[in-house]
Amino acid sequence: MNRSAQMISAAFLLAAAIFAMTVFTSPAAATRSSGLFADSSIGSVDSFTLIDIAIMGEELEAARNEFTVEGDKLLIQLYQRDAQYRTQMSTMTQDDPLAGQVSYGYQTNSQQIDQLTQQVNAGYQELISSQIAELYKAVYAATNEVAQENGYTYVFSSRASSDLVQTKSLQGVTQEILARPLVVMSEATDLTELVRIKLGLPTMEEMVAVRDARRAAAEAAAEAAAEKAAAEDAQEGAQEPAVEPATPDAEEGSSEVIYEEVSP
Repeated sequence: MNRSAQMISAAFLLAAAIFAMTVFTSPAAATRSSGLFADSSIGSVDSFTLIDIAIMGEELEAARNEFTVEGDKLLIQLYQRDAQYRTQMSTMTQDDPLAGQVSYGYQTNSQQIDQLTQQVNAGYQELISSQIAELYKAVYAATNEVAQENGYTYVFSSRASSDLVQTKSLQGVTQEILARPLVVMSEATDLTELVRIKLGLPTMEEMVAVRDARRAAAEAAAEAAAEKAAAEDAQEGAQEPAVEPATPDAEEGSSEVIYEEVSP
């Protein structure tokens, strides 16, 4: 159940599509406008990129990894049982009196695997969605603060880059376009960097480097632990004395009874 950052970003776009036309409005300044954009300053923020950065944070990633591990623990038991059923059925004949019972158990276990897989996947999506929702709230609040501090009345949420990530499906392309309500954007009114600093987030490049280093360290630690466990098992096996079959020894208390013929 390893999930890449690209999958998370795709899941985010699904959840964020409803926010694509969102306008962050400074409440204090909004009341001063007589028209839609009269006497107002308009800015933009790439809230999507900010959430993409934050979702890679160590704490949020650890929560997703923990959920994945727990789900795998539940599924592996069913898959082990599935393998046992398959092995048992491979040795049976059709007229075996237990064939029907084993076949029923195999089908029931397969249904449990499908149901649990769906539950785990749904739970994982729910977890990601809840994380994204909380991050959006943080971006929204920080954007309003930055807008008030810099005199902006309206701030549009729009991706700054025209490079589309999802281009292999109509739905994906549509979501990417909706995520960019502003086609023309001015760097002078792009508040993304100010909001990023307000949130205390690293840059995308910095976050990716930190995440990759964290994952590499975790993989190295797991490999080292596996090698250590294998070495310890091999050492224990070498230290166990070999068990040889006992052989009778006449010189050292053999259990064999020797009868001597006594002359009359």
